[in-house]
Amino acid sequence: MRYKIVILFCFFATTIFSQSYVLKNKGALYPKKDSIQMDRMINYEINFYKRFSDFDSISINLRIFDDLTLYYLYQKEAIHIYDKSSGFYSSKINEEVVLRKKDRPYLPIFYHEISHYFLHKIITGKIPHWLNEGLAEYFANVQTNKKEIKHEMTDYEIGRIKTMIEIKDIDLKTFFTWGPNEFMKKEFTDDSYTYILSHGIVYFLITKNFEQFKQLVLKIKTGTSSEDAFNATYKGGFKQFETDFLTYYTQVEN
Repeated sequence: MRYKIVILFCFFATTIFSQSYVLKNKGALYPKKDSIQMDRMINYEINFYKRFSDFDSISINLRIFDDLTLYYLYQKEAIHIYDKSSGFYSSKINEEVVLRKKDRPYLPIFYHEISHYFLHKIITGKIPHWLNEGLAEYFANVQTNKKEIKHEMTDYEIGRIKTMIEIKDIDLKTFFTWGPNEFMKKEFTDDSYTYILSHGIVYFLITKNFEQFKQLVLKIKTGTSSEDAFNATYKGGFKQFETDFLTYYTQVEN
């Protein structure tokens, strides 16, 4: 598959500026090569999130399941819900939980759930679902090699957003107010609608102007609603953001 829009960030060299952290594995074992990738991405996310706010102790609890039944039983025990996702993060027990399937790479799920952990360190209050899941998908959709980490929007994601725009199925003002029930109901009934749209929003904002995105997140951190935060930090306010977003994905190739 070809990827038409790619953004590359090298915020810091993690070999020089890596931060100490504790990663406790409470589940199935994983190979050393995966451990190396995990370490690289943990440090990468640390350096990304420290651009919003500094934090000290980092203690990550990871639980990997290879058994589907045991995963769902633990999911129900830990967060008292059942859904079809292959991973979740619980701030109450401070755990990243991942289901490892033979037909699907599990490291992107780990990168996704780790993002939730770090964003909760930045925003201790209520986090808008679009921002929480958008940033998590931003980190899940990466390609790595020895020299760089690339953030990507896939052809499929771009095509889905284009279709949403064409059939007028995007109402950003309403979308930004959705809680977990509305968000997950739409996710499971409309072909990953909410995760793709959230990823597209975060990708667009970071690509356009990272400093402006940073100010938006910091405004949301104060308890300000998403729409009001855009009005306070985005040049031209929420209406201009909506116009810019729709124009961007209308014009980009896939």
